[in-house]
Amino acid sequence: MRVLLGLGTSHPRGRAVLQQAAAALARLERIQLVALSSAVKSPAWGNGTLFPVTSAAAAVTAGCPLQVLWQSLQALEQRFGRLRVWPNGPRTLDIDVLWCNASPSAIPELTVPHPRLSQRPWALLPAMDAARQAGWVLPWNWHHNS
Repeated sequence: MRVLLGLGTSHPRGRAVLQQAAAALARLERIQLVALSSAVKSPAWGNGTLFPVTSAAAAVTAGCPLQVLWQSLQALEQRFGRLRVWPNGPRTLDIDVLWCNASPSAIPELTVPHPRLSQRPWALLPAMDAARQAGWVLPWNWHHNS
């Protein structure tokens, strides 16, 4: 399964955190890191974020069901100290499933493609970069929900 992941952090050392997260992704069982986009910074937004948000995207292939991948990603967020205190709050690491070529998920908390991807250039542009680096040709409407 091909998957585009959005990586984000409001940590003051954002680029370093994203590099560490990409390395940790590459070590996950049944996951292969195919490409990593350049990191982009955007102004602080959301609830209580004091630092700019640094974002990147990773193209990965997964040899496991989407639900297993999603659980692994949530565990990785927790290893980086992620606390889900309030929506859009500051975070040490946020990993979103932006797109995958598998059928839609039966996970209630997960909507693929990401429902607000087309409204978030800090996620969309890195995702397009990672897909290009991976050599993936995506459907024309890959970033919109049907």
